[in-house]
Amino acid sequence: MMRDFIFYLKRVGILTCCLLTACTKTQANKDALKTKEPTHEETYARVESKSVDISTLNEDQMAVYQKAINQALCPCECPLTLAGCLTKKPECVRAQIQARYAAKQAKSGQIPLMVVTLLTEHLSLPLSQKPAVFDKAPLYTQKGGAHAPIQLVEFADFRCHHCKDTVPFVKQLEKTFADQIQITFKHFPLQNQEPSILAAEAAEAAGAQGQFFAYHELLFANQDMLSLARLNEFAQTLKLDMKKFTDAINQHTYRAQVLKDKAEGEHLNIQGTPAIFINGYEYKLPRDETSVKDFTDYIAAGLTGCQ
Repeated sequence: MMRDFIFYLKRVGILTCCLLTACTKTQANKDALKTKEPTHEETYARVESKSVDISTLNEDQMAVYQKAINQALCPCECPLTLAGCLTKKPECVRAQIQARYAAKQAKSGQIPLMVVTLLTEHLSLPLSQKPAVFDKAPLYTQKGGAHAPIQLVEFADFRCHHCKDTVPFVKQLEKTFADQIQITFKHFPLQNQEPSILAAEAAEAAGAQGQFFAYHELLFANQDMLSLARLNEFAQTLKLDMKKFTDAINQHTYRAQVLKDKAEGEHLNIQGTPAIFINGYEYKLPRDETSVKDFTDYIAAGLTGCQ
């Protein structure tokens, strides 16, 4: 009995010693962390540019912004980071635009890695491809001058709620840029069946009578009620020639045009709607006038913008 008791005391002593040693090491690790020197990533020099407003960023957002521009590469193929390009080549238009976009993303709460990823996906990657060349569209599906400096092409489905949400954006661009923009609408029915295709055919039939965009707005405003009877009601509302309209619908006069648009979109690898292209490049930036202006300037700057 006594021998067992002594053995028990020894085990307790060993366990206590181990626990004390572990606690000592843990405290030492905590003390080391407290006195650890900041890493290079945590001490980026603050980079400012007259063309980038960062005055509204709080301390955390500023840290995200500075880290992102020091990690992102210059978009103009020079051996610099985005921060380096802003500092050494402040005339680089593409660097200015990327930095403004990085600041917006930092302010929205993104982390540095996501900011860099979005810069790549929304600006660098689309512009690394050749611009799309589109098939000729019927004139009634276009608004604005053929030679306007901003050429916007939208692929959409009249039953798509995201496409409906894009309507005010496109109308605002038309108002803001006036004769500086041409807007072209192309069909991309997500399902090759009624009522998406029939609605697109009806819009084409209305377009043949000069009312494409007026009919287009009625379709989006009533996109959950696109029966054949409703399509006829919309035509009556616009005072279309009903015989011509109904004949076009019944004979599927414009189905070939609708399917041609869809095939074109598939060739461009469109995965969903709305798909918006500006001057041949897919547009993924925020839907506001300033971002559109930045995007067109970004395209115009060319790959040698800072050289």
